[in-house]
Amino acid sequence: VIYLREEWLSRVKNDNRFPILSLNYLKSKHKVEDVMGVGHFQKPLRNWLLNGLEPNLSKINYLAKINQFRDGDIKVEKELKKFFGKKVPVFYCSHHLSHVFN
Repeated sequence: VIYLREEWLSRVKNDNRFPILSLNYLKSKHKVEDVMGVGHFQKPLRNWLLNGLEPNLSKINYLAKINQFRDGDIKVEKELKKFFGKKVPVFYCSHHLSHVFN
């Protein structure tokens, strides 16, 4: 088990971009064939629903949340498949549980 946070490599606090730096680091140190799965700290739809359906959200903010959902974590599995060249199981866990590996 290897645990990396994108912000450790990007030096951007709470970096929420796709973790390409972390993946490239792992790829440089290990064989892609050795990857049995990837852990992700949140379920995309659940995360978006908790924040995206707030009752007092303005139309502009609501549209921004829709774009965040479309362009954000929902693409994790697709991006991982593109990166590894194969489908890799993604294991979702709560934000707090993800700190166990920290």
